[in-house]
Amino acid sequence: MEGAQSVQPLEELVFEQSGVHNLKEIQPIFSVREHTNSVDTLAVNPSKKSEFITGSHDKTMKLWDLNKPQKSLLTLTGHTQGVWCVNYHPGGAQVVSASPEGVAKLWDVKAGKSTANLAVHTKRVYWATYNQAGTHVATCGSDRLLAYWDLRKTTAPVSVNNQSESVILSCDFFNDGQYIILTTLEGDASIVSLQDNMNIIKHETIETNQRSNIAYCSHVVRQEEGVFLIGSENKLVTKYKFDQKDLQLEKQGFFKGHSNSVRHVSVSPSATHLLSTCEDHSLRLWDYHSYEPKVIFSGHHDNVTGGAFVDENTAVSCSWDLTIKIWKF
Repeated sequence: MEGAQSVQPLEELVFEQSGVHNLKEIQPIFSVREHTNSVDTLAVNPSKKSEFITGSHDKTMKLWDLNKPQKSLLTLTGHTQGVWCVNYHPGGAQVVSASPEGVAKLWDVKAGKSTANLAVHTKRVYWATYNQAGTHVATCGSDRLLAYWDLRKTTAPVSVNNQSESVILSCDFFNDGQYIILTTLEGDASIVSLQDNMNIIKHETIETNQRSNIAYCSHVVRQEEGVFLIGSENKLVTKYKFDQKDLQLEKQGFFKGHSNSVRHVSVSPSATHLLSTCEDHSLRLWDYHSYEPKVIFSGHHDNVTGGAFVDENTAVSCSWDLTIKIWKF
């Protein structure tokens, strides 16, 4: 289905930031350090916004209450190597984690115990996430495989896609659960059809003047059908729209202003703002519709690996500096 690939030309929707000094900088309202190694991932409970979870290279995950952040509520153990990705089930009672040990794990959050191992990968697992219905999970990793799992039977995946030519760093389901976006170490963004387990679109994010462009993360915007974001080594967050009817991909704009690789992106509940985290040790808050940067979050002292909205005015973040920070804006 290579002939189905189509990328539409980009309109002039790039906001050129003249410098960080013309933006308001804010400091966190709270910072806590409890993990003993880099904090590589976090997620906010979609059904209980005051609850969030972090994953660390110290092999643990920790559950937190935003209203009492001085100490974690619970520590989840079971991984033999670091936790590089964690995501909540849409219902909020379960999470899935990914680890370089080569497995993803399902967890009962309240019990603090792993309920299943998703084991098919032969190398590091970089990402794991649920579909919107909460019935399936996708995992991907350095073995270049994308695995699709039915939660009713986790002994083996429903399908395994091996069409990626590079290490897969992230994946996310589109709203209808029929397609997945994945991004790679070589800078490719591919759309996978789960119906026939085929890569139907492959888009290279590398521009002609770039030697490389690691596509670190992908995020499907739930409030807009077919829209997704990619954070990359090129210091940009790029917005795309996937037309499922015509199988076309359109670039819609860039969020430009970071001075290093973008590691994670998320969108506020009302789709008013975008939050990006970066290797320049900062987070940035953007106007989602105008692409204009609004605020710089300063306070981390190493790569900021995760960030998420709690509500329209509150966010949490994590970093290689071992800290978790809470922000009001």
